[in-house]
Amino acid sequence: MPEFLYRVDFNDHLQSITDGMFRARRWTTAGFPHAVLKAATQREPQSRVYRICFFTTLAEANKCQQEDFDNSRRGPSHLMRCNKSELQKAGFHESWDDGFHEGIAYLFWRYEMPTATNDRFSDGGIDLTALEKNADGEWRPYCCEPAPEITALSPTTKPPFVTLQGQKRQWWKIWAR
Repeated sequence: MPEFLYRVDFNDHLQSITDGMFRARRWTTAGFPHAVLKAATQREPQSRVYRICFFTTLAEANKCQQEDFDNSRRGPSHLMRCNKSELQKAGFHESWDDGFHEGIAYLFWRYEMPTATNDRFSDGGIDLTALEKNADGEWRPYCCEPAPEITALSPTTKPPFVTLQGQKRQWWKIWAR
């Protein structure tokens, strides 16, 4: 029986994937101070560390989507799942995400030597065909969706104004963006 792990991603993040690979974001010490990642950078200072987080249960992912993503002004999000073995096959190390209580979320991470292509995201990752998305309560294979068309504002339309009120978030809500 496969062990599924869950995550929530904004559509705009998913639509920026152009090569069919779901890649881990580069971690720096300016991000959340994950103890395991700090230790990893000390063990191999010449390498870069990339991390990706997954919730252990569908309930935790749903809670995150409802409380954090649905209240965002960034647009729609998708609830996704992946077999845990896909992360292990892709060479990710596994630990608990120390930004949550143990057992709520995994932190998967890997080393890579710096290259011209991995400044922001890892060169290695998970093939998008290994991911499924929840659509109307059913799990379906993930397939890339085209970016939505952007319509120009008319000269009489006021542009949307985003205030900074209420924009402060807990640290772990920032990494999900």
